[in-house]
Amino acid sequence: AEAVQASCIIMNLRFSKKHPNKTPLELFAGIKPDVTHLQAFGTRAYVTYTQPGQCKLAPRSQLCILLSPDDSMKGYKCYDPAANFVLLSKDNRPFCIILSISKHIPG
Repeated sequence: AEAVQASCIIMNLRFSKKHPNKTPLELFAGIKPDVTHLQAFGTRAYVTYTQPGQCKLAPRSQLCILLSPDDSMKGYKCYDPAANFVLLSKDNRPFCIILSISKHIPG
C-alpha cells in the first residue's frame, strides 16, 4: 500500500500529456507543487528519537527504510525491519541518507 501511495504522489507531480507545462495538481488546485520533500522510495534512513532522561551515550537513531511522505502531518513514514512496524517521523529533517557503494567483483 505504501509503494502505491508513493507512486500516486509522483504521478500527480509530473507533467501531463495534454498540458505539457502543467502538472495534474496545478490544473486541479491552481498551485505549483513543492517537490523539496520527495525522497527515493526504499532508501535506507536513520530515524532519530529521544527520550526524557536518556543517557548521553545511548543510541538516538534507528535504521529504517523510507516509504513515503505522510499525508496527515509533516513527516515521513519509515519501516523498521527490526521491530516489524511503520514509524511516523515528525522531524523536519528526520534522517540522514546512507550512501551505500557496493563493489562489483567480476565473475
